[in-house]
Amino acid sequence: NHYWMRVRHHSKDDKATALPAKWLLEQLSHDYRRIVRILFNVSDEWEFKKSTKRYTLKDSVVEIFDRAFGDHNKRQILIDGIGKQVKREGVVNVNSIKRHQYNIDGKTTKEAVAVKKQLYIPNQVKINQKRLAEAVGLYGELKYSVLKRLTLSKRTERILKSAGLKIKDLTPYKAEKYEKTIKELLMRINLEPFDYGHIYQLYSEREFGGRLYNDGANGLMTIPKHIKHIIMSGMGYFDYDLVNCHWNFLEQLNKHYGGGALLYVGEYNSKVKTTRKEIAKEIGVDEDIMKFLLVAMLYGASLNINKKVWDTDKRRLVESKVLTKLRSAVGDEKTARVIGKRFAEHKFVKGLYGDIQTAKDTILKKCKKTGKGLNVFIENYSGNKIKISVKGAGSKVIKRSGG
Repeated sequence: NHYWMRVRHHSKDDKATALPAKWLLEQLSHDYRRIVRILFNVSDEWEFKKSTKRYTLKDSVVEIFDRAFGDHNKRQILIDGIGKQVKREGVVNVNSIKRHQYNIDGKTTKEAVAVKKQLYIPNQVKINQKRLAEAVGLYGELKYSVLKRLTLSKRTERILKSAGLKIKDLTPYKAEKYEKTIKELLMRINLEPFDYGHIYQLYSEREFGGRLYNDGANGLMTIPKHIKHIIMSGMGYFDYDLVNCHWNFLEQLNKHYGGGALLYVGEYNSKVKTTRKEIAKEIGVDEDIMKFLLVAMLYGASLNINKKVWDTDKRRLVESKVLTKLRSAVGDEKTARVIGKRFAEHKFVKGLYGDIQTAKDTILKKCKKTGKGLNVFIENYSGNKIKISVKGAGSKVIKRSGG
């Protein structure tokens, strides 16, 4: 535990540990002063009821642990949320340790855009290891309070709530998962060959769209916000969250490629929540369902819920995802179709759909395209090629999500 720094830091020295004499006596009996010095260097200074002596592992002890655990740590592989090894297919690594973009077969294609523009993303991110160590106790206490084994202290409740955690409806499963996440992060800040107190991050750009994601489970992009706020507090970080920015991206891309004003999209972007709430009320669905419907439409879903679409993975025609979503939300086919029809005939929705088609035509006309037939590619804003044509029913060439 001391080697991995899974113990309380000394109040006056980050590299030292605080061990109360009373606790040492209970653990090692009356000869604790001699026994503890086998492993630790022990300072002489201490203050009554304020701070203990400072305990640091001897270099010889650290060397033994380094030899025992070093090889294992250096062979660390990235594991996803269900325990499977992260694969590299369909992604382009953009970290500074990779100087080129790669095809799936591993052959170098060209120098990475990030390298050309010197837009490096740090592999190691410094976190507040003191707060992380304290979080072990906070989330452990939270777990046992949810299990009704103890009452959550006012201090712990205040810290967790201020970090953004909603405690009221928390399940035992969630509470235990949060505690395990904290412990896993605590282990990772001690892994060789990375700097102590840093979380190693590896980002990849997805094949379609160019969005960046961190690889592996419990990355700083994917851990719950309340955990992130605790372990990164006091470090000078700012948390930026792009909420519902899909329509903004469309408006900006259309402008970038020389398109005219998208009146309905512009109005929607100026008051997203208000507009979405009004449409949801008029159609008769929850706001979450309305959000899904609007985003689905933006990414190629047809307003005609009776129209079947070609699924590129299943390689067959399937029903509209809009209809599937509505049926699961309202519970029956008839009501789902009524709501789907209301959505398709809504004046503002039709205006948005028209703007999408206008922007799509502008972008596909002005952007750089290569290839033909089944091998048509467009080059996205960051310089990566995206395949837009696939083989549909009857071997007919069709555009993926309308291009």
